[in-house]
Amino acid sequence: MPKYEFTFVVTDVELSDEQRQEVGRAVVLAGTAALGAKCPSDAVSAPIVADEFIIRHWCGLPPFEVALPESVARG
Repeated sequence: MPKYEFTFVVTDVELSDEQRQEVGRAVVLAGTAALGAKCPSDAVSAPIVADEFIIRHWCGLPPFEVALPESVARG
């Protein structure tokens, strides 16, 4: 199974916690839009959260059946 990980780095600017979350969401939306129809129709996109921050976003087929919250995008 292929795995790709993309990184977006920002330097020389101070961001509030809210701004970090906003930029992170924008990067996820852009990546999801770029993938478009390349993902399987049953793929999901879900945040990986640590210390109340979304540190990564995962997109693909879950390795096992999981109950996902309504906020998780499908397809």
